[in-house]
Amino acid sequence: RLGKVRCGQYHTVATSSAPGKVAAFAWGVNTEGQLALQSEGDGSPPDPGFAALPRPCLETYRPLLERDGEQIVECCAGRTHSMFLTKPTGRLFIAGHLPASATDANSDSKASAAPPAAAVAATTAATAP
Repeated sequence: RLGKVRCGQYHTVATSSAPGKVAAFAWGVNTEGQLALQSEGDGSPPDPGFAALPRPCLETYRPLLERDGEQIVECCAGRTHSMFLTKPTGRLFIAGHLPASATDANSDSKASAAPPAAAVAATTAATAP
């Protein structure tokens, strides 16, 4: 069952609404790794084209999230990137192509990848007491 569903330019991401389940889904265009799909078993990257149906994403990080008792509580999708926020630690997973910042209009950046999930970076947000 899908929980929160967010649409990007040509892709969609969603969280799971099942209690206690660590899951996120993505479908649509994946040319910039914005679906955060796991690589194939042989280590090659996932098909960069198109996913017509919802596919599990962030699977590489599932053991970490389950170990730490985290849930994916929010997601968002931009033009060529996706973001997933966890609770209670506030980890933010970013996948795909990130546009240039307003201060540096001459460059683009890609989220650094921790193989095999396509271009996913994780950070921990500070939490207020």
